[in-house]
Amino acid sequence: MLETKHDEQQDEADELQDESWYNPETVIRQQRELYRDQPVSIEFHSGKMWVTLADGRTIGTPLAWYPFLMKATPQQREMTRLERRGIWWMELDEGLSIVGLLEGRQGSPKQLAAMWGD
Repeated sequence: MLETKHDEQQDEADELQDESWYNPETVIRQQRELYRDQPVSIEFHSGKMWVTLADGRTIGTPLAWYPFLMKATPQQREMTRLERRGIWWMELDEGLSIVGLLEGRQGSPKQLAAMWGD
C-alpha cells in the first residue's frame, strides 16, 4: 500500500498524542489549559457581576450590560449553574459564555439573536 506524506504526518501526530498521555507534565499542562477559564464563583455587588476563574482572574462587568440580570431578583441571580465554559441561570433560561465576558460582549446570545431577528 502506498503511504503518502499526509499519512506519515498523521502517524507522527498520533504518536505524539499517544506519548503525551504517558508524560505526567504534559497531561497536567493540558488539564490546566483546559480548565483555566472555568468559572469557580460568581458574586453580584456594586452594580456589577464578578466572576472568578479557576486560574485566579476575576472579571467584573456592569449588570447594565445584561438586561435579563438587571430585571432578575437577587434570588434569581444567585441561582446559577457554573459550567466549564460559562454560567447558566436556570430559572431565567439565559446564559453567558466566559469567552464573551473576556471579550467584553454585552447582552446574552439569546438577547442578541432577538435583537438581530434570528
